[in-house]
Amino acid sequence: MWLLLFEQNMNGHSHRRRMYNRLLPDHSGYTQEFLDGVNQFDQFAHTQTDGGKYRCSYAKCRNRVYLTPDEVKMHLILCKGIGFG
Repeated sequence: MWLLLFEQNMNGHSHRRRMYNRLLPDHSGYTQEFLDGVNQFDQFAHTQTDGGKYRCSYAKCRNRVYLTPDEVKMHLILCKGIGFG
């Protein structure tokens, strides 16, 4: 649900590309583009919630699990990003 609202508020589809473009070419870390995308998503999600928790868009959580912002960021960064589709 949050992902759909986030997509509707973004111009174009470049935000999806950055969420798939996670790793540097030598796999030594994350691209700044990806980290910026996670932070943008986090900022948007904060505007859509009361009480400090929101739905996690990580593919395995499928927007069914409510987590703290730090937990959501950890899932998106360490667990291979947002699940689309």
